[in-house]
Amino acid sequence: MKTALGIALSAYIISLAVLTVYLAQNGTSLIRTHSVETRFGVTPKFSAIRDTKKKKQAFFDYFNTIIEYENNRVLRDREKITALYQSWQEKGKLRKKQKEQFARLVKRYKVKTSADMGTQFQTLLRRAHPVPNALALAQAANESAWGTSRFARKGNNFFGQWCYRAGCGLVPNKRNNNAKHEVRVFATPAASVRAYIHNINTHRAYKPLRVMRERIVKQGETPTGTQLAEGLTKYSERGHEYVKEIQTMIRINNLE
Repeated sequence: MKTALGIALSAYIISLAVLTVYLAQNGTSLIRTHSVETRFGVTPKFSAIRDTKKKKQAFFDYFNTIIEYENNRVLRDREKITALYQSWQEKGKLRKKQKEQFARLVKRYKVKTSADMGTQFQTLLRRAHPVPNALALAQAANESAWGTSRFARKGNNFFGQWCYRAGCGLVPNKRNNNAKHEVRVFATPAASVRAYIHNINTHRAYKPLRVMRERIVKQGETPTGTQLAEGLTKYSERGHEYVKEIQTMIRINNLE
């Protein structure tokens, strides 16, 4: 007959084994989620906030911090690209470690390696640039219904981003029978923001936005969300109507 101590010890060993298996399967995402919540705080339950003004403020406060963080990540990449570009211009070549760093950046920003080095640098500099907070905030609010949509609540997707592999996300309730897309699921809201900024900076559909942004920067000015929204006609099937809606949200909520 087992003693109480023996039973307790057996239960402890079993629970430890279960925890070990669980962590082996989910540990990375658990640690990542915990670190994100430590950095940005627990995501507010926006659907539980009844007061519209308070809901908007909570939404903007929470996501503004994340957008700033992710834009700073892009700025650090831009600094690396600028330093590499200057070195290449001065010496006509890159050292081994510089080449490796350059290759990683080219891959990250989906730059065609078939182009000459100078063109690759120009493309990198056009792509590695922050997205105005006002634009990101307005789109997040619009696409997620202020954080209350099914995709925001269940998939941490605040920008309506799609994926095309079966099981990669949540199936839209009103999806056409012949459609294959799903709404992508993210581990955290921050991951959704990062993917959104990367999408704006790399997808061919938003090249007009990037060209516009580059032109404004070269004029010595800071691009605004209202200006760059003009480059989002392909973000939604509603085209220019969607652009005007985002610009209106920016104006009404004083996001600039």
